[in-house]
Amino acid sequence: MAVEPSDVQIWHRLAARYPLLLVVTHEEQRALATIVDIARTKMRNTYDSVWAWSFGTGWKEQWNRAGTALGEARTLDPIKSMEFMREKKNALFILKDFVYFISGPMGYQVGRALRDVIDVIETDSVGNNSSIIMLDAEMEVPVRLEKLVHVIDFDLPRAEYIRSNWGPFLVERARARNQDEQKPVDTLVKTALGLTEVEIRLATGLSIAVKDDIDAPTILGEKKAIIRKSGVLEYFDTDLDLNAVGGLGNLKDWLRLRARAFSDEAVKQNIPTPRAALLLGVPGTGKSLVAKAIGREWHMPVVKMDIGALFGGVLGQTEGNLRRAIKTLEAISPCCAFIDEIEKGLSHGGLDGGTSKRLFGSLLSWLNDKTAPVFVIATANDVTSLPPEFTRAGR
Repeated sequence: MAVEPSDVQIWHRLAARYPLLLVVTHEEQRALATIVDIARTKMRNTYDSVWAWSFGTGWKEQWNRAGTALGEARTLDPIKSMEFMREKKNALFILKDFVYFISGPMGYQVGRALRDVIDVIETDSVGNNSSIIMLDAEMEVPVRLEKLVHVIDFDLPRAEYIRSNWGPFLVERARARNQDEQKPVDTLVKTALGLTEVEIRLATGLSIAVKDDIDAPTILGEKKAIIRKSGVLEYFDTDLDLNAVGGLGNLKDWLRLRARAFSDEAVKQNIPTPRAALLLGVPGTGKSLVAKAIGREWHMPVVKMDIGALFGGVLGQTEGNLRRAIKTLEAISPCCAFIDEIEKGLSHGGLDGGTSKRLFGSLLSWLNDKTAPVFVIATANDVTSLPPEFTRAGR
């Protein structure tokens, strides 16, 4: 079953009266605008107003049903901001960067005050339709609050969003130059998927400044540098295709045949795309070369995912890193995801508090349920180190 877009997830949880959501994103302004639009349109009869709080500005009203002047309250203290929420009814409260305050030095005090506000909202559920959304790039939620919080990863800009926001400008620019009007739009959509709105704007500006056009290599160069900053994903470049790989005739035939599953005709006929391949062999037999060549053969980007770099020292950080990596891979799909020596990345055993087992379970679930055209290529030197469920048919 396909996963609902993040804006639909937010809407449905608010409609179901979830008291506390955590929307994880680096795109604060776009997420804020999306949430306000949901309250203003889909939830107009539920909320009277939408308020956003930050440590730098205090409370600022984003919208109200009455259409009056937007108010503000210079309440910078996070605990006093809870008092503000207790006094208002039928409001949607947005707390920016609030994970720091519930998990930092004052985590217990702020977390306790937040729980008290939630208790008031739920106790007065008949006359109070308020809800709280935390907006943050991190998701390290303390154990005391983890059962109260529903986490939603905010989607990166989709192709339709890029077309609607940058398309008119690029079409008008091309028209003034007597150029193909749709070519720059199509180029931008194809190369910018997987970037945030700000990153797309900067990469587009750089391309126009340097090449005076939407230049795919320029945008891809910026994209590679941006994705590399995550420390988990890295673009692979190669000029070699499957003809450069010696032997492996059966694999080559299978890959060339399955490449047709990514065509527009196959998509229209609902033909499933291949999910993954596991390449086994001793070091130095060309497994990594095959992974790169597949991307070249299928005209897809190859993105390496470093399993070891996913592990973090804070509770929940590892799972969060995996979710963000998967979101990026699905956003830039169709693509090939390359995981090198996967058995070593998942061999932490029981010495990490069960983190590697949870990571492995999440990875298996994604391989089993993913609908985005992401072809996973994993390599391993020792197949006996992998659990049998990882290599079963269908994964």
